[in-house]
Amino acid sequence: MTATERREAILDVLSQRRHDQVKNLAVEFGVTERTIRTDIEILSCSYPVETVRGRYAVSSTHLT
Repeated sequence: MTATERREAILDVLSQRRHDQVKNLAVEFGVTERTIRTDIEILSCSYPVETVRGRYAVSSTHLT
């Protein structure tokens, strides 16, 4: 899975679950927590991804 594919998958996961923790996403995608944080940072430039004290969520505006 490329980084772009992983980021798209993370966005899909967050859209479905509404929120998740870095640790869970890292295990699910088989990467480090730092990689997930970097991916979220990149995604947040284009999508309404919010950080809530250790958790990430997609704003409901993205789900329309």
